[in-house]
Amino acid sequence: MIYCDSRMSLVDEDLGTSTGQTHEPKQNTRIRENKMKAYVTLLLTAVLMTTMAHTSAGDTGETQVRTILDALKTGEVDALRSVLTEEFASDLTDQAIRDLSRPIRSHLQGGYGIHHLGVLTQDDFPVQFWKISFEDREEDALLRIVIFDGRVAGFLITRPFV
Repeated sequence: MIYCDSRMSLVDEDLGTSTGQTHEPKQNTRIRENKMKAYVTLLLTAVLMTTMAHTSAGDTGETQVRTILDALKTGEVDALRSVLTEEFASDLTDQAIRDLSRPIRSHLQGGYGIHHLGVLTQDDFPVQFWKISFEDREEDALLRIVIFDGRVAGFLITRPFV
């Protein structure tokens, strides 16, 4: 602990020594404290804003990705629609979902892993990119997905298998 002794010198209690520095007038100390508080507040605000931006705009959507892939793996149309926006869900017919899942289903059933690659802005929307690794293949697939208010507004799987 550092404090001022009777000679107005700063003393480091842990070391038991005087620093030799004299105590600054109260006004300068308050100005320094206020600047430090402002700096810490600004730093914490920046960290909080970055965290919030990453959580909302850059939300990785792992839950939605897993739900989509598991639904394609099992052929559960309703499970897939449960994470889609109303507009997107209404545009996808049951047949379109079955056609989409047919070439990828067996690879998903063989086991898969996902890895978030990042986010790019395209047409003013944050598009997330995911790597899908299949346990039964050396090739990977790329999933592009747009999530709006926690719902999937669109996705595209670039598949190396046909």
